[in-house]
Amino acid sequence: MKVDTHINKMTIILDEPKMNFADIEYNALTLLVGANNVGKSFFLKTTWVMSFIAAMISAAKTLTSDQITEMAQFAFDKSYENQTFTGNIGVKFNNGAALEVQLVMGMVKQFIVIGFDDAMKFSMPKYLSSKMRLFDAISMY
Repeated sequence: MKVDTHINKMTIILDEPKMNFADIEYNALTLLVGANNVGKSFFLKTTWVMSFIAAMISAAKTLTSDQITEMAQFAFDKSYENQTFTGNIGVKFNNGAALEVQLVMGMVKQFIVIGFDDAMKFSMPKYLSSKMRLFDAISMY
């Protein structure tokens, strides 16, 4: 039986830069519309980062809390050009699992994994940050 492991809701509450998206719901098709510099690209990148982390946790199965925090830091560092935000980001998946991260000036201070089990298989997200999908950036890895 296939378990639906897509993001159902995302919350982004940042003090710096100021951003407040509470329980944004994902549908089969979600369109982000708004003026320039309101957070659409940030929202997409964050969706990818959190989905990537969920897929890595699911694939590894035995990561320690410190390893998950280190992996989350890696994903945030490689996905944002000016990664200096402070605040909290959380996602809830359709299967009941959830991830929460607390960032201070771009550093992952706390990463909480809720409701993951060995039977869950999270698929790797398709959208990639330009930092991670360019061939000339491969040397960073």
